[in-house]
Amino acid sequence: MITKENLVVLKGQSNFIIRETQTTFEANKHYRCIEVEDELLVYGVKFNRELFNEMFEYLHDRLMREFKQLGLIKDGQAISKSAFGNLMDIRKYGKGKGSLFMGFFGHKMDGIIAFDCYFAGQNKTQFIGDAYGDFIDIINGDLTSVDSKYVQRGDSGVPIAYGEIYFRKQYNPDNKDLAIYY
Repeated sequence: MITKENLVVLKGQSNFIIRETQTTFEANKHYRCIEVEDELLVYGVKFNRELFNEMFEYLHDRLMREFKQLGLIKDGQAISKSAFGNLMDIRKYGKGKGSLFMGFFGHKMDGIIAFDCYFAGQNKTQFIGDAYGDFIDIINGDLTSVDSKYVQRGDSGVPIAYGEIYFRKQYNPDNKDLAIYY
């Protein structure tokens, strides 16, 4: 199980590059993290607590803020399964037994959270049930569905054909180096 302390993202929108090892951490991409004694190991790189707190935040914290902004958490409580299903923009890709569902919350300019189906041929009711289960698991601190890409974040918009969503690269017409180096 991937817990809320096991996935982190960079704060801000700049990539973070460690010169010594040429390791690059990309903005908006989640990385696995584990605490080892007084240090944190992120993507195989050791960080002291101070640098970690300066550069990273737990993905669970960010998701909880995003869920609140999207109206999925009201008064500190998750919305009901029926409200969740009604708010979700559900798209069906394909036909018949090979069809796949994806559900979306948000707008591409503000960020989207997508829930993917577990198997082809699932009906809409099963899909909503699985997606709501993933949503409740995330609220309770289990981020396995995010690590497995059944729940995704991005700003690329709703895909025309079945596929993952992603964060677009920052617009950089002057080709300036937008990374933070350490």
